[in-house]
Amino acid sequence: MARKMVERPAYATDICDRLRHSRATAIAEITGGEALSRALSDIMDDAIRAMLAAVCADVGVEVNGALPDATSLAILAVGGYGRRELSPGSDFDIAFVPSEEGHPELDEVVRRIYHLLMDVVTVGAELKVGYSYRLIDDLDGLEHPTQTALLDARAVAGSQDLAHRFGDELMLSLRPAAFAHHKHEERTTAWAKFDNSVYCVEPNLKDGPGGLRDYQAAGWIARARYGIRRPDVWTELRGLGLVSDRELREVREAREFLLQVRHHLHRLTGRQNDALTGDRQEALAQAIIPPGAEVPVQAFMRRVYQAMETIHRAYCRISEACLAGPLALDRRLVVKGCRIHATDPDLLTDDPSALERIFRHFQEFGFRPGPDLEETLAGDARRQAPAMRPEALAPLFTTLLASERSAASLRLMADLGILDQALPEFADARTLAPLNVAHRHTVGEHSLRALELLERLPATVEPELNELRRLHGLIANPELLRLALLIHDVGKARPHLNHSETGAAIARAAGARLGFDSEAQDTLDFLVLRHQLMAETAQLRDMTQDQTVRAFCDAVQTVDRLRLLYLFTYADMAATNLGVWTAMAARFIEELYFRAEAALTHGLPDESKDPGFTSYRRRIKQELSTHNLPQGELDAHLALMPTSYLLNTPLEEVAEHVRAIDRLKSGSPVVTFAAGPANEYTVVNLVAYDDPQPGLLSKIAAVLFANDVETRAAQVYTREGERPIAIDTLWAQYHGGELPPVKRRDLERDLQSVIGGHQSAEELPRRRGKRLPTRVMPGIAINNDLSDRHSVVEVEGSDMRGVLYRVTRAMSEVGWDIHSARVTTLIGEARDAFYVTDARGGKVPLDATPLVERMRRDAEEETQLREKRRTREPREARRAS
Repeated sequence: MARKMVERPAYATDICDRLRHSRATAIAEITGGEALSRALSDIMDDAIRAMLAAVCADVGVEVNGALPDATSLAILAVGGYGRRELSPGSDFDIAFVPSEEGHPELDEVVRRIYHLLMDVVTVGAELKVGYSYRLIDDLDGLEHPTQTALLDARAVAGSQDLAHRFGDELMLSLRPAAFAHHKHEERTTAWAKFDNSVYCVEPNLKDGPGGLRDYQAAGWIARARYGIRRPDVWTELRGLGLVSDRELREVREAREFLLQVRHHLHRLTGRQNDALTGDRQEALAQAIIPPGAEVPVQAFMRRVYQAMETIHRAYCRISEACLAGPLALDRRLVVKGCRIHATDPDLLTDDPSALERIFRHFQEFGFRPGPDLEETLAGDARRQAPAMRPEALAPLFTTLLASERSAASLRLMADLGILDQALPEFADARTLAPLNVAHRHTVGEHSLRALELLERLPATVEPELNELRRLHGLIANPELLRLALLIHDVGKARPHLNHSETGAAIARAAGARLGFDSEAQDTLDFLVLRHQLMAETAQLRDMTQDQTVRAFCDAVQTVDRLRLLYLFTYADMAATNLGVWTAMAARFIEELYFRAEAALTHGLPDESKDPGFTSYRRRIKQELSTHNLPQGELDAHLALMPTSYLLNTPLEEVAEHVRAIDRLKSGSPVVTFAAGPANEYTVVNLVAYDDPQPGLLSKIAAVLFANDVETRAAQVYTREGERPIAIDTLWAQYHGGELPPVKRRDLERDLQSVIGGHQSAEELPRRRGKRLPTRVMPGIAINNDLSDRHSVVEVEGSDMRGVLYRVTRAMSEVGWDIHSARVTTLIGEARDAFYVTDARGGKVPLDATPLVERMRRDAEEETQLREKRRTREPREARRAS
């Protein structure tokens, strides 16, 4: 459809022509920095005044009323236009300020001027115009960027009286401390993009350190601190003694030079541009530096750096002096030296909302109460003053729990003793020892650190935290997660009881007292009661088994709870001690999360719908067709491997296993290595013909023990057939990190030698001087309800070198087959789990006595062997002499 053309009024064409001609003349003829900026501003002022006069004549209204109650309109230049600091490519920002809202004649005037601006300035002069509509009554609560733009407002047309009243009300609405610190925070953030240095090879004339924005920000901060209304802020600063005559002259000269450079840059590029890139510097040098300089570019850039250094140094001095305060936060609180102080000693008694405001200011800016105010707050908390009673603190406490920056505020509450009153359940937690060597801090300190880690999560960069970072932004009720973290270990005050069960009851009662509904109380109960479930399942259970995932999902029930528990588990483990939340732990826990999420969303795979998962095997075969695998070996592998393997093994690993089995036919067991994340561990893959008798994992453990390699987890699959093949995956570490190349070669050689029968698994560690512990016996428990097909044997005790070899050797000697293992060691405590069957492939009896007796006999035999060696060595020494 053809666009309807609107005929431009004659006066609009005249204004447009004059605007274009005047700007072109000024840009071509005026060389001074400030002179051109002011000229461009004056030219736009004339255009806007002409537009207002023409529109008012058309509408038949007078908008310049001087009486306070007269209907009037003010048009303000704001931002850089308001400061008269324009460059050739600068945008123009104006604000319409009517004396009242909804006045038909005023609204018509604003509407017409807006259309004129679009026609004359945007279309005709090809300039960008920003506009806003402001009422005096709306000044309270404006965002600080808007306040900043309006601080520089200058009356261009309309009622001068209304413009003056608007400026007065703006200053009254300003929160000086908030505004000044926001401005300084903006500058420090901007400087970081330039490595906090004036001396960047490609500086930014506006936003970089020492750029024009530093000059402007110093003025804004000074306005907030001293209530300066005059446009020439720097003259006022000289009167206040913040700058000397010499410094003022140098700053103005530096600004003048940067404005000149900026004007030339705009002319050169034909647009708004503040980046002094290398490809522009030579042309600018030729335009600005007088002839005769040996290297014009270097001379030019030296002047740029000197100017920016001067402005940046001035900004730092002025902002430091202004931010030192006192700066008003509100009518009864001020900031001095970044600490909050009360203006009168009876503040907390007279003003019930003061405590909430103190914490709000702390959250927004990080201002901590000053020493006197802290002592007052702590004293009121100790005396349980009315404002410090649980019912009075509940609204503030729940608000802080739900806020984005809650951790620091809750720690401040704890430091002042206020948290003990708001959450009496936490009262003794800060001094409660956990009676567990895995923990580095007391119960309360651990909880506060967990909150801090959770809050810092969005800013982390570790790849293993990617999913956690994503989930952190999806939490609907973060206050529940934070409250659960605060309370989850307080049950340890009663060491004779299960601390999770005790803590869950405490959490539910706290939630009810704080006004959470029954559903929220159920969530609190769940998080505290099950706070160890995810870590224990990931570290001690075989996640390839449906029953493991099913039992976990039965406990969790919903995806929302799963997400909360995942985040809780991370914060809890990472705050416990160094080495608890590791890349390996993160991998297993994330794997459990994804398995559980899929099961809760779509259900577990159902073999009854596809016996043997025939269609699934066919799909895997099709997807592996591009891997150039031996076709016969691939067919056999997919047909003979158990369903759990096919469902839980990535395709790349399946392909590697097929290649390894093809290599196995020609010789020794095949050993391959893959790096884990963060250089923390190595994945060792072993493919070998299975022993007719149980004991393959025991042989592997002997080799690992002999080579000082620790195993954190093991997964064992057996490919059935005429000659069964074992496919074992081990997550291994050497001195807490990945296996170096030399260690990998040694391990491969020894595994092939021992599994191939060329040397004894028992003798290898002895020849290497590795001795198993003989005095400490771990605790052993057997559970037959955790797996459909296997018994789960849990071994717990003090961390012992060689524990995996010792236990697996005893299991093989009593005829048990090990199908998978999880090995967890935390700060001197080992807790391992083995999925086993007996010689007939069934579950083993619940009585662990045979295994314990076998380990005891092994220990006795080891002791006797050592005694024989000790008596034989002196005899052999005498013979040699």
